[in-house]
Amino acid sequence: MLARVNNVKTRLNIYSFKKVGHWVKSKDGRVTFQLTHNINDRVIYAFVNEVNGDIYYIGICDNPKTTLKKRLERYKYRQGGSTNARILNNLDKVLKDYSEVAIYTLKPSNAYRYLGLQVDLVRGLEYPLINMFRPKWNRTGT
Repeated sequence: MLARVNNVKTRLNIYSFKKVGHWVKSKDGRVTFQLTHNINDRVIYAFVNEVNGDIYYIGICDNPKTTLKKRLERYKYRQGGSTNARILNNLDKVLKDYSEVAIYTLKPSNAYRYLGLQVDLVRGLEYPLINMFRPKWNRTGT
């Protein structure tokens, strides 16, 4: 199991993902998160079980004004679409068996251009990363 955990961390590190926080259960039993970095940044994020090496979910801050904190709050408070409620329910289930689910982020540069067009790497990297890591909770890719 330790080899699998180290393999996942190594694979995430290859793509410059960094651990920036975690999901936990609060004292009142609610799912909440704590962040140390990238709080106000637009990033690609991954929810990871560092005990067993599972990558549960990869997602993005979907538009240029969405910060990591705002995006995670949409899960926490089940705001918006059904995906937010589904992911929060999955986190709640996992946190019954594990003390935390780590949050990793990748903040790609905005300096990429193609024929004068600004390339959105946050959006452009989402599906390739999902296809590579095959997170259990993602329903999209390809």
